[in-house]
Parts: sequence; C-alpha cells; structure tokens
Amino acid sequence: MTTEEFVDEQKRAVCLLPVEFQAVLCGMAWESGHSAGYEEIISHLRELADSLRKPIDQYTARIRRECEPDRRF
Repeated sequence: MTTEEFVDEQKRAVCLLPVEFQAVLCGMAWESGHSAGYEEIISHLRELADSLRKPIDQYTARIRRECEPDRRF
C-alpha cells in the first residue's frame, strides 16, 4: 500500500464519524499498528471506528431529543 492509498483509506475509515474524533482515532490506530505496516493501521482504525459509530449515533440522537423545544405549549 502506498502512502497515498493509506491516506485515502484513513479518510474512508473515519468519514462517518465526527471530525472531533477522527484525528484521535487515527493516532490510536497508528500507535497500535505502525510497526506492522499500513494495512495493520487501517485494520485497527476500522475496528475503532466501527466500535464507536453506534454509541456516537445514540449520543447524537439523545442530545437532539434533549435540545428540542417543549412542543406542549
């Protein structure tokens, strides 16, 4: 995998997550897998992103509900 392919794969792996999480996850994946190469980093990154996607979606939905104006009035 070339560096350009690696960067493209990184972007794809985190594109569905909030921007605030992306750099942190990329750093965590790098620390976990850089000694084994780009493919291992991407594998770690995908696992991290997949494990966080559902809780982030749930959190976002809860915050939206809590911030909705009271429609009873």
